[in-house]
Amino acid sequence: MIISFVINDFFFYWIHRAFHHPRLYARFHKQHHKFNATIGIAAEYAGTVEELFANSFSTLIGPILLGQHPYSFWMYLGIRVWETVESHSGYDFPWSIWSLFDWQGKIMN
Repeated sequence: MIISFVINDFFFYWIHRAFHHPRLYARFHKQHHKFNATIGIAAEYAGTVEELFANSFSTLIGPILLGQHPYSFWMYLGIRVWETVESHSGYDFPWSIWSLFDWQGKIMN
């Protein structure tokens, strides 16, 4: 699962960064930034193209390449959703496991 998280972080960072390019932002990524307040559910508010490439692809590529066991996959998926929602919650919980890693759970504007 740890390797899946590393793979996810790599792909999500670069794909999400690409969606902030002026040619892609208005067409595909602007919907995600419509929320004025930072709330957890905004993490999943994305258009179809962004959902497929930035969210689904980056989340699934690690488990697929590694042949992850179904139980491990469901555990990984649950932790991924937790991390994503928490990082969009607007709070920096000092007791959160994501506070241990400087690169995890940071919101990219």
